Amino acid sequence: MDIEEIQSICMGFPCAEAEIKWRSDLVFMVGRRMFCMVDLEAVPPVVSFKVTDEEYDELSVSPGFNPAPWFA
Repeated sequence: MDIEEIQSICMGFPCAEAEIKWRSDLVFMVGRRMFCMVDLEAVPPVVSFKVTDEEYDELSVSPGFNPAPWFA
């Protein structure tokens, strides 16, 4: 999946907005609350997103999963 696909999915949510924060992070928000962040300097790009507690438990055992500490 490339950045354009991620952007298309995220901007498909009602009232979604995107902006660059912290120099190189493409952040997607609804109502100024972040739900997805893409590190544009990482190769390949690193994507972080918010999930429910149940989804976190399921995803945390997936290969390549790394929790993002700033998405508490």
